[in-house]
Amino acid sequence: MANDCIPFYRPGEDVTVQASAAITGKRFIAPSGDRLSGPGLSATAEGSNYRGAHCGAGLAAVGVSMYDCPIGGKVGIIMDGIVPVTAGAALTAGQAVQSDGTGQAIVLASGVKLGVVMTGCSSGADAEIALQLS
Repeated sequence: MANDCIPFYRPGEDVTVQASAAITGKRFIAPSGDRLSGPGLSATAEGSNYRGAHCGAGLAAVGVSMYDCPIGGKVGIIMDGIVPVTAGAALTAGQAVQSDGTGQAIVLASGVKLGVVMTGCSSGADAEIALQLS
């Protein structure tokens, strides 16, 4: 066989990213630049990890940060399931959510749908979000 398609990651797996900005745990994360090393690239300090930062307002996300992380550090990203995401506004069960400008969950307006609220919560609390990132 030739030209095999070998996945980098499969559904249900967590991914590690290198933080290109300080990351707060339980926030939506988006790619923030190209990987600097890995298949077909030279070896660098970022260790073949993707680079990520808080998701911008209404933009697509790849997952939710597992914990706080400084610039240049490594952080795990949850890409599937029902996970806690910091609510940037009061949320009600069944509402679709998007990211605000700091990666927090807010009611879907005109952005990309990132998930659905499983149970209501107040602003600043952990929202239980069923991720729908694809």
